[in-house]
Amino acid sequence: QGKVFSDAESIQKRAEAFMLLKCLDFPVETLKVKLFEKLAQFLASLLVESKELKVSSLGESSDLENAYDSASQASHEASIQEFVEIIRAYKVIFPNSETELSKLAQDYVSKNFEVVNEQIKKHIHSEDLVPTLRIIWADVILIDDVLPEAYLQNFTLESAHITVKDYIMSALRLLSLDISGTLTKIHVAQKGEMEGINALQVALEASKKALMQGSLDVL
Repeated sequence: QGKVFSDAESIQKRAEAFMLLKCLDFPVETLKVKLFEKLAQFLASLLVESKELKVSSLGESSDLENAYDSASQASHEASIQEFVEIIRAYKVIFPNSETELSKLAQDYVSKNFEVVNEQIKKHIHSEDLVPTLRIIWADVILIDDVLPEAYLQNFTLESAHITVKDYIMSALRLLSLDISGTLTKIHVAQKGEMEGINALQVALEASKKALMQGSLDVL
């Protein structure tokens, strides 16, 4: 029983230990609950690792920071690969556990997008958004290979669609604020030319509405 929970043992060894206990008619349901709790804890730490990797990918970096990012990415890829092997083993150990595993995998992806949405609220640039989405997609491809029952690719594409839409709307709101701010400055600087400024403001407001509606239509 100790070998099943030992982090020092490989996934293969743990699976063999569990199957042996099962053959000996050991009550394994309690072990199953504990193992899934352990898997949830592993995913929580993986999410923290993923969040740090996404944050470190933002903006320009020095050579030292790039080296650190490469090491972080390699560590993250190793962790994802470990998660993939855990899923593979769990599917053998626990037949018909696909629903539980799928829920955990989808929850992991959802929380990754929550991290991205937090970054969008901080007004990240598009060149920073794309790498974060690539990190998520790379994880999904690996997980989907062993857990197709979760339909992670479709799930991720739907989440990405919403995220990109939110990003565009956020960018348009910022543009709108910039335009309004510029108009206010012009209004203050040229009080004597109110008629011309008002006409310009009406035209720009109409342009903003058309731009935002057009972007939504494209999405």
